[in-house]
Amino acid sequence: MEQKTVSIIVSGRVQGVGFRYTTQQFAKSNAITGYVRNRNDGCVEIVAQGEETQINTLLKWLKEGGPAYATIAHINFNEINSQYFDIFSIKC
Repeated sequence: MEQKTVSIIVSGRVQGVGFRYTTQQFAKSNAITGYVRNRNDGCVEIVAQGEETQINTLLKWLKEGGPAYATIAHINFNEINSQYFDIFSIKC
């Protein structure tokens, strides 16, 4: 199957609530690679790579509220040029 890579920007109450850790655990359990990091503007950026069904699973989870203590106000995502990731990591 073909891998796709997406960039996802999530806004709302998404920093200081365990968002990155929970997203990493969700990604690992769904065999998604890439990374998650806090941005200076208060948003969280996710770069995720996987098969289309895996990416759709991640997007569905985010649209349904994502991590328990987060409050997601907006999700913006688009496909980007493929990169290679062998794990899903938290970037500082």
